[in-house]
Amino acid sequence: MPSPSRPVWPFKLSLSFILLVIFLAVLWLAGGTSRSDALGQPVVRGAAWALIIIAILFGRKAPTFEEKPVWLFFLAMAVLALLQLVPLPPNIWEALPGRKPFIEAAVLAGAPQPWRPLAIVPSAAINAASSLVVPFAVLLFATGMRERERQWLPGLLLGIVLSAMLLGLLQFSGATFDNPFIDDSPGQVSGIFANRNHFALFLSFGILLVPAWAFAGRRIAGWRLPAALGLLLLLFLTILATGSRAGMALGFVALVVSAIFARHPLKGALKRYPRWVFPAVIAGIVGLVALFVLISVSADRAESITRLLAVDPEQDMRRRALPTVWAMIGTYFPFGAGMGDFAGLEHLLRAGIAALAAPENVFKVLFLETPFVLRLPAFQQARATLDTLCQQIGREAAARIHLPEPRADA
Repeated sequence: MPSPSRPVWPFKLSLSFILLVIFLAVLWLAGGTSRSDALGQPVVRGAAWALIIIAILFGRKAPTFEEKPVWLFFLAMAVLALLQLVPLPPNIWEALPGRKPFIEAAVLAGAPQPWRPLAIVPSAAINAASSLVVPFAVLLFATGMRERERQWLPGLLLGIVLSAMLLGLLQFSGATFDNPFIDDSPGQVSGIFANRNHFALFLSFGILLVPAWAFAGRRIAGWRLPAALGLLLLLFLTILATGSRAGMALGFVALVVSAIFARHPLKGALKRYPRWVFPAVIAGIVGLVALFVLISVSADRAESITRLLAVDPEQDMRRRALPTVWAMIGTYFPFGAGMGDFAGLEHLLRAGIAALAAPENVFKVLFLETPFVLRLPAFQQARATLDTLCQQIGREAAARIHLPEPRADA
């Protein structure tokens, strides 16, 4: 008598494909933010774990790991994130670059040096490592699908991008949406994302998906070529409407790469026509894109170009933040400060720079505007230690970005 086999999914579609569609819907709704304290994070990660468990319990077959390069790349990311959480002996940790201010702060506080991980902010590194469950779930479902279902992936992913694009166009027309799962900024054209730069990057991926969808299969449907051209125009014009200057550059690069991808399939589709038709089609597409961009600019709908032309280089936040970024690179190179630590350490470095001139300002909110319990002697000692820490960080940052030293009466 044969032994009972594993449960078999009763529908014609594989369980992996159904789980992938469900997870993409969850990502579309709640996956548009990178902040660890956003409401969408537990929703997305909880859904990922739940769907992974369902795939393990009811999946028809285990993953074959045929896509070895992709799995190896993911494994390298996971190992890199987990290694930063391994506690190191004090003598090794103290030898790492950028740790001197923390060592001196512990000495001033009279605390012994404990074993610490490479990540300066372990909670941020733990959050970064746990976030890898999201790409793991997508990779697990995608590799578990049937070959016929994999051919649907370009169209499925392009549909996700286009639905996000439609939401962005509604925002551009003046409609407002309050998504409780992401910390979006009212008034920005950011679609399903909290940041318009991320939305523009997402649309750039959509531009790359268009030729993969248009030329999918052995026989190319005639209606797909003009539809693909229209989608390319709409996606690029939506990128211009987001106001993202970096996204505009990425969108242009995506257009060029898409043209390279589509060159040979387009030649094959036009092989029954005279030779001059192919270069004429390419020239027509380039001219059409340029024409619509000019129309968008003249109608004041190309926010990215408007911001690019109107920006004051001296007031540009990227340029103003560049010295701090270079200072952080020089401070923590080559081992780094740990995954997920950038925002907190940047604020700490800026606080140290500010402490060079007015250390009291660093603790205005943390000390002067807090309840009475935070003014007890123990907290005053902690404040003195943090003062010293910020002074040390500020001096190192000033040495790297050529800021003036503090005055004696500051």
